[in-house]
This record gives sequence, C-alpha cells and structure tokens, in this order.
Amino acid sequence: MLTSMVLPIASPGPRAEACGNLLLASVPVVASLALTLPHGVLMPYRLVVVALALLAVWSVASGVRPTAQSTLKSVLLVAATLGAFGALGWVRFHVASADDAGWVALLLILAASAAVVGSGRRTAAWSILGWLVAGLISVLVLLWERLTGMALPRTIPPDESVTAEGNAHLSAGLFDNPNLLAYQCAVVLLLLPAAWAVLPRLWRLAVIPFGLALLAILVWTQGRLAVVAVLIGLALWSLRDKWGRVVLAAATLGFAGASLLKLGFAERFWGEAANALVEFDQVGASSWVRAELARSGWWIVEQSNYLGIGPGGFEAWSVRADNPFRYEQLNNAHSGPIEIMSEYGVIASAVVLIAIITVVIAGLRAARGQPRWSADRTLAYAAMLLAGLWPLLSSTHSTWQRQPLAAAHVATVVTLIAWTERHRAGSPSETRGEPLR
Repeated sequence: MLTSMVLPIASPGPRAEACGNLLLASVPVVASLALTLPHGVLMPYRLVVVALALLAVWSVASGVRPTAQSTLKSVLLVAATLGAFGALGWVRFHVASADDAGWVALLLILAASAAVVGSGRRTAAWSILGWLVAGLISVLVLLWERLTGMALPRTIPPDESVTAEGNAHLSAGLFDNPNLLAYQCAVVLLLLPAAWAVLPRLWRLAVIPFGLALLAILVWTQGRLAVVAVLIGLALWSLRDKWGRVVLAAATLGFAGASLLKLGFAERFWGEAANALVEFDQVGASSWVRAELARSGWWIVEQSNYLGIGPGGFEAWSVRADNPFRYEQLNNAHSGPIEIMSEYGVIASAVVLIAIITVVIAGLRAARGQPRWSADRTLAYAAMLLAGLWPLLSSTHSTWQRQPLAAAHVATVVTLIAWTERHRAGSPSETRGEPLR
C-alpha cells in the first residue's frame, strides 16, 4: 500500500507507548463511571477518547506505520459505511439526532485510535486490566450499597429497583439500569481467562473469587441475555483445553443432577428459561416487547427502502402513529443489531456482520498452534468471543450506540485483534511484546 511505502516502521517511544497503554486501560473505567463523573464537554470519557485520537494522529504523523493495518482498514471501512448511510438517512428523513450521531462518532474514533495505538501484547493486557479495575469498582460499590442501603447519585436505589414479581434485587451500582451493570459484568467475566494468562502469578489468586463475585452480581441483575452470553462464552473457553472440557462435562452433569433433584438454583434457571419463552405470548412482557421492537425495527428499515433513517431515528419512528408495531411510548430498540439496521440500513448491517465474522475467523486462526495457556492464544480467543457474542451483549440494555460502555467493548475487541494481527505477521515485539508479568 502507499502508506507502507511512505511510512517506515518505527518505535513510538516508551513514553508514548506507556501513555497509550494507560489511556486504553482507562477507557473501561471512565466508561463505567460515566454517569458518576462530570458530564458535558469535559466528560472524562470524551477527554480520554480525544487524547487517544491525538496520540494516534501524532504517532502516524511522526512516521510510525500502524502495524495492524488490516484491523485499521476494517475499522475505517465500518466507520465510512456508517457515516455515509447515517448522513443519507439524515438528509432523506430529517429525524436523525445530533446527540446520537456524536456518540457514534466517538465510538468509531475510539475504535480507530485503538487500531493504531493498541497493537502490542502489553497494550492488550493493560486494556484487560482496565476492565478488571472497572469490575472491581462495581463490586465495591455494590457491597457498599448492600451494607448501607444507600446509592450513588443518578443511580437507582436498591429499594426502587423492583422486578415485576415485586422482588427487590440488587441496584444498578455505577449505572442507571441493572442491564448496563449486567453488560459490564458479562464483558469482565468473558475476559477473566485472558486475565489469568497475562496477569502476574500472585494476582491470579484473586481471579476465581473475583469471578464468583461478578457471577453473583450478574445473576442479581436479572439480565437474562447477559447470563446466556456468559454461559456460552465460558463453555467455549472450556472447550479449548482438555481439563476445561473435563470441568465443563462435570459442571453439565452436576447441573443435570441438580435439575433431576429439583434443587433451588436449577429450578430457578429452568423457571427463568420457561418464563422467557412464555413471555413471547404475553402482551407487555419483556420477551414480547423485545420481539415487537424487533418487528418495529424491520418496519422502519422497510420504510427507508432498506437504507436506514439516520442515527437516533429509531426513537422517533418507533412511536409514530402509523407504525403497526408501536407499543405505548417504548422507543428504544433494546438491540444493537436492530439499532444499526433501522438507522443505517441493511448494507451497513452487512458490513458490521462481516467485520464480526472476520474477527472470529482471525481469532481462531491466530489461536491455532499456540500453547494452550499462552498469552497470545488467550488474547486471540478473547477477541473472538467478545466479537462473536456482540449480538447478545449489545442487546442487554435498552440502547447500545450511545453508551460509553459499548464503545469500550468495541475498543477492546479492536485492541485484542490488532495485537493478534501483528503477532501473526511476525512483527518485532520489543517492549510492546512483553506481557504484564
């Protein structure tokens, strides 16, 4: 490529590299604290994104050729596609939201910056560490809430977060909705096996109790899609190793036995599963509403001739009087794929889907032939799982595109797959190739 001819491979320097590592590690933290920290132009999440973008631009301007060029090109292709169809929908229908467009722009800028800055193993490890810190903050906040009965400003107090059955469950912690907490817990849990591989040995001792605490919180949030995503992800993690398969088989047999004996946790699991299916026939129930919103999204994309109505347009068109699938005033898609399809059209959705499939395939190929618990293999698996489970994870909350947590999720996938590409290409590691330990 032309850039390959003009820009030589050069080291960004230890200070710039350390700055990039810290910024990427801070992304999950400031995204999780977005509701608690100051808002507006000086919102810490926005400042971190701008800082990463400036660092990426400075790196390229200084003559450092991005080592994960395929990853960067893919991100730029997705960004260009969403930008083009978002603008087209905006011009055609005049219902797009500047606020939503801004959030999507930040997400794409962050992803592109991660593709430039985050192509080292150490950088990938620091990104995972950022999620661990964010998860630990959530655990501490939730413990404080349970002990004091208090809640953070702008969040839901425990006594107001009540299910339809009237049973109070754990509050939303750092967020304004338990479903966002479920999203965060799910991502951290899916990253724990990779954390085990990159953390120093002494730190690994905390991984199991930390994971159990997060599992308990995830169950308390009652985020069913997040629970399903974690179960699938942990099963796939287990299948990669002989002892993991043994543990998975033992857990499956144990759960089957608990189901036959009708023990409490097994009964609750099957009860939730049956309830989720029955709800599809119950007007106003969670599953029925999600299905109706999906039909509304398809109706919207049909009205746009499958080209989308622009960022934020779902919110306006889902409550239109002529929408046959309108339900009360519910105007959030509750699904990342539905948001993208209705607002950016089927072509943009196809591009996003191809990008996800590409990450999954690249992760599988990179993991092949590597030692089972090597950092390189686990980082490749982590990228594959976080990308492959995106349809479920992005549907845990009512909105996806405008959430900083969603942008942090995407940035982590980009960081992990960027390192995977660089490692497969055989680029020299130098300081970037050192694991945390």
